[in-house]
Amino acid sequence: METRFVALARFVAEHQALWQVRPFAELVVPWEHDLPEIATWLKQLPDDRVDEYWDGGFPETDCPPLLWSLQQQAQSLCTTPLAEGPSMPTKRHPVVWYWRIKGRKLEQLQSFTSAVLEKWPANTQRIVDWCAGKGHLGRCLAWAVDLPATFIEFDPILANMGAQLAKRMGVDCETVVADVLDLQTDRCLTPNRTVVALHACGHLGDDLLLRGGRNKVAGIFWAPCCYHRTGSSGKHRYLSSIGVSHGPYLSKSALRLAIADEVVAPDRQRRFRRREQQWRLGWDLLRRDVVGATTYESPGMLAPELVQLSFPEFCDRLAHREGWEIPAHCDWVAYERRAVDRLRETTALSLVRSLFRRSLEMLHVLDRAITLSEMGYSVDVVRFCDRRLTPRDLLIRGVFP
Repeated sequence: METRFVALARFVAEHQALWQVRPFAELVVPWEHDLPEIATWLKQLPDDRVDEYWDGGFPETDCPPLLWSLQQQAQSLCTTPLAEGPSMPTKRHPVVWYWRIKGRKLEQLQSFTSAVLEKWPANTQRIVDWCAGKGHLGRCLAWAVDLPATFIEFDPILANMGAQLAKRMGVDCETVVADVLDLQTDRCLTPNRTVVALHACGHLGDDLLLRGGRNKVAGIFWAPCCYHRTGSSGKHRYLSSIGVSHGPYLSKSALRLAIADEVVAPDRQRRFRRREQQWRLGWDLLRRDVVGATTYESPGMLAPELVQLSFPEFCDRLAHREGWEIPAHCDWVAYERRAVDRLRETTALSLVRSLFRRSLEMLHVLDRAITLSEMGYSVDVVRFCDRRLTPRDLLIRGVFP
């Protein structure tokens, strides 16, 4: 893992000019001056091709050689095996697997559980579900291996629902209503316990690695997500010694890029996202013209009801919030048209950044896996499911010998 991390770090650092700057926030992307032929090719792509390449990558026969080369390098560095765990047992009543769990989530749980069982610590006496929610993962895994489970969940309503579902399923369950960051939860992290976390966000999973590893729990199985959620520090940090010495700086923008996948997003969500982006870009153009802004300034998180307004109403709300008035003669049709063109262009240029999504993600995940290895664990990183179920398909598996 260390050799792979260093190679990835070098690849990411060498090409940082291509992924650090967001075309969405810049009227002209710096690399356009150095690679004008690539910029021109991207801007001429039809919308359906842009969407196709964003999700599936560039085809060799239809892209500039440099983009194909970068894509091949990234794929080579990021290739990760798919776990080949045992099929789920069918004892008792398999229908309980489906109780209150929706389609794709159920498949994720089954795949995750199978990948965990492939490397299951034999000395485990209790399962701990970290950031448990309704306890679906811990409950189903406990059912599969006939062990008691502890659910740690901050939301008392979700925790209570999890306890009720476990009772219905016949699983021996302890529910701990607490913030996983509370050091009092250390009592749940003992050497005879295995901790599982499916998509525990950012620093919440980091805390599991550091505290669970320090306490020498039997096993840690974590599928990370939301890497940009870095906790109170607000900054990304490497946890492993090799990460500290070799890892390139990763901004929150870079960490968000690592999770910028829409492969499983429904069409309705994609359409809403496009509308939001278009409104943001139109607002940016208006601010530059009216108040003389020279840089993109994000209006922050936007409530869905705000995005659903017409473009003039949307801009009027934001201008009122900032304390300035929009000229009465504003040509809204022209601004909307420019926003559409701007979104098309920025989305196309962002395809270059998209080449580095998996590399940035793998760099972050490998750092966490190496951290666990440095604490004495036998560790590997696998894909626990097909990408159609979730693009956050990487699983860190650590077993203490």
